Amino acid sequence: LIFAIERDGEVVATTNSTIRYAADKVFGSPDEPTDISFVALDQMPHDGRWYTISGILLPKKPVSSGLYIHNGKVVKL
Repeated sequence: LIFAIERDGEVVATTNSTIRYAADKVFGSPDEPTDISFVALDQMPHDGRWYTISGILLPKKPVSSGLYIHNGKVVKL
């Protein structure tokens, strides 16, 4: 799973890693909870490269439709 924080219709932060999910399973415990960390999009590199919504660098501009990060902004292809 990947989570995004939206403010006034604009995504401003996203989780910085993919969170495991499996049907009918529990991940984490009171002693070791599941950690959900976010990174603000304005802290993402503005280097002209393309990233997945979870911040993973892609080798080139994606051809599949979806949400991506490019120059610190969410882009829908």
